[in-house]
Amino acid sequence: MNALKKVGIGIAVLFLVIWITSMFLPNSYHIERSLVINTSADVIFEEVNDLKKWPNWSPWEEKDPNMKKIWGEKTAGVGGSNEWESELEGDGTMIIVESEPNTHIKTKLEFLDWGSIAFGTWTFVEEDGNTNVTWAMDGDAEDIMSKYMALMFDGMLGPDFEAGLAKLKEFCESKPAKSAYNCEYLEIPGMLAITLKDTTTSAELSQAMGNMLPKTYNYALSLEVEEIGHPFTIFHTMDENMLIIESGVAISDEIEVSPEFMLRKIPSCYVVSTMHEGPYNKLPEAHEAIKNYIADNGHEQSGPCWETYLNDPGEITDSTLWRTEVVYSVR
Repeated sequence: MNALKKVGIGIAVLFLVIWITSMFLPNSYHIERSLVINTSADVIFEEVNDLKKWPNWSPWEEKDPNMKKIWGEKTAGVGGSNEWESELEGDGTMIIVESEPNTHIKTKLEFLDWGSIAFGTWTFVEEDGNTNVTWAMDGDAEDIMSKYMALMFDGMLGPDFEAGLAKLKEFCESKPAKSAYNCEYLEIPGMLAITLKDTTTSAELSQAMGNMLPKTYNYALSLEVEEIGHPFTIFHTMDENMLIIESGVAISDEIEVSPEFMLRKIPSCYVVSTMHEGPYNKLPEAHEAIKNYIADNGHEQSGPCWETYLNDPGEITDSTLWRTEVVYSVR
């Protein structure tokens, strides 16, 4: 009986010591790791700011290849989210709550098995073409158990952060040089246009456009509409042996046109757009940049592409100053 009493007293003293000690433990935890990656901040930011790209470098992909991921309707930038279910790593959710291009990202994580919330932060500091990347996580430790667990978090999760940064470094440094073209995904409004459609070949394309563009533009001028936009060419097919092209100009007023031309209502749509500056014989490089962007960002071309010519070669003879907007409709 005395032995049991002593054991009971010992256990009580142990719990008392644990409780008293916990009062002096911090009620929060912080994990942080940094690594210099030999590329620009924008390249790294793109990989972290889109949760759908995390599998390219995440340390937890190898730990549980069977992890189930559920992507949110939006995965990039503020509001981007995902969920995961894993027998090995537990279940949870993550949402991006702050995103400052090329400088800072903050995420909110909810660990469903633990019933806890943490915040992840990423900072990117670029200098001389290299970027110091810091990945950190902060959370609260309010009850006794979580306070003691927090003492082990750095040792438990720190190596994962190190492995993730190392994989991110390897992945980003192996990417090809960034395109000189800045491609953008956006929704453009619909427009009213006068157009002229024809079939040609790649060998005769320049001659066909040289006839169709001024013809359409001059016809629009003759109608005395209130506003006329820049001339453009829509490429319905890109087969070098048979190109179906449609040259036109946007107008502000709905009017009757002669049978030779068409009055087109072009609906609003989502597109990938880029700006080309230079001679027209270099335009294929802009088209290639957009095709790469579409493939890299999970889009699909959903309609024709077109070029809008923002200045007149007849007025600006220096071809390096010619500006052309290249657009692909996508979904």
